[in-house]
Amino acid sequence: LLSCHLPPSYTSRILTTSTPYPSFLSTLDSCFSNPTCRVGLNFLRSSLSQPGGGHWSPLLKTHSNYYAIIDVAKYKEPDVYFLTGEMLYGSVDNVDDCGVWDWPSAQEGLSEDERGGEVDENVKEKLGCIPHKRGIVMVYE
Repeated sequence: LLSCHLPPSYTSRILTTSTPYPSFLSTLDSCFSNPTCRVGLNFLRSSLSQPGGGHWSPLLKTHSNYYAIIDVAKYKEPDVYFLTGEMLYGSVDNVDDCGVWDWPSAQEGLSEDERGGEVDENVKEKLGCIPHKRGIVMVYE
């Protein structure tokens, strides 16, 4: 999907907790040292003691071993979470029940209610959901 929407000069890399913690952070930090790097995070809100399930949001590096998740859901308060590297790693160290699915064709087969509601077992079946580890997508030139 990323290769369809990125200019040819851009590279993407996916990072999951299959990568040991020290390598996870050093790879992430090296991306943040590149001014063209952008990071998207698939995290589990409840792992940060926040209501809700999984979500994709931008991730920023603040300083030293601290990061900021910018929660882009318009109904969420707070809309920024500051966390340590350990908390960040923990927020992605779990499985997304629908981490891989048949996009976009399966989504087109969902009703309007199914698209806007909870992702129940019926919707997961229609989407062809496959559980997959959460993680981080890094995009840079």
